[in-house]
Amino acid sequence: MRARGPAPLSFARVAATLAVYTVAGPLIGTAFGLLILVPLAMLTFGSGIAAIIGAYFLSNPWLPYFYGLLPAAATGILLVLREAIAGRPRLLLVAAIGLLAGLVAGYFTFGQNPYLVGVFAVSCLVAALGCHGLLALFGRGRP
Repeated sequence: MRARGPAPLSFARVAATLAVYTVAGPLIGTAFGLLILVPLAMLTFGSGIAAIIGAYFLSNPWLPYFYGLLPAAATGILLVLREAIAGRPRLLLVAAIGLLAGLVAGYFTFGQNPYLVGVFAVSCLVAALGCHGLLALFGRGRP
């Protein structure tokens, strides 16, 4: 009797996973990061900073992808590889891979500021969990 391994992944499933992680991941991470940073900046610099941050993001809509595309794509690729080798990843593994990708990318982006590295890492963790939830919500079944 042969042991059952993971089901083979279709191209559509791999493409959908990578598309969700690369398109939605940076947006989810940025939204979460702004939920943390804007109130702290308002406490530090006053309420006018919120308008400055909003104008900055409105004038640079590509900015979430500039910072978040590489860790989001790396997270998606690692999770697709994990799914191909051992089946669907559990939520804890998704969180760990998202956090690790955020720590590495945050270190290379904000290496001198450990606070920003931490916010970036937690934002990547939330983005990975959000993308995992989106994939479960739109047809892949239980996460």
